[in-house]
Amino acid sequence: MEKESQTEKKNKQEKLYKYAQHVINAQLECKAKALLWFYAYTFNWSEGRPSFYSQKKICAYIGMSPKTFQKAKKYLEDLGWIVVKKRRYSNPPLVWVQLGNNDTNYKYYSFAEGHPDLQGIESDEWNPFFYEGFDPLSPEKGSAIPL
Repeated sequence: MEKESQTEKKNKQEKLYKYAQHVINAQLECKAKALLWFYAYTFNWSEGRPSFYSQKKICAYIGMSPKTFQKAKKYLEDLGWIVVKKRRYSNPPLVWVQLGNNDTNYKYYSFAEGHPDLQGIESDEWNPFFYEGFDPLSPEKGSAIPL
């Protein structure tokens, strides 16, 4: 089996990053968004292959009950964020991510008032260049955070 080239890795990361920008801005219920993040992260961006984790494993990874998982999955399917192909009982379903629709009831959630689409830009004080080059995986961790 061939090792993934640096170019392929970069393309994969760019696709995930671009999709992540849509997920960040999506007006979705928080538990469903957590599930969507998982599916996006486990989707094979290089070859367009679906995620195939079992419900049990996903629930363990993201700390979600099976009942909440089922609700969140249906919610994402209904809004068009995921496409699910069911397989035989012993095999987990195949899940593809795609761009979906916002939840039309999102604005009624108490947490929705902070969403940029519903209030405008949060702050003029934010300067992303101040944090450029910060590596959260650095062994220095806390001491490297520019505060």
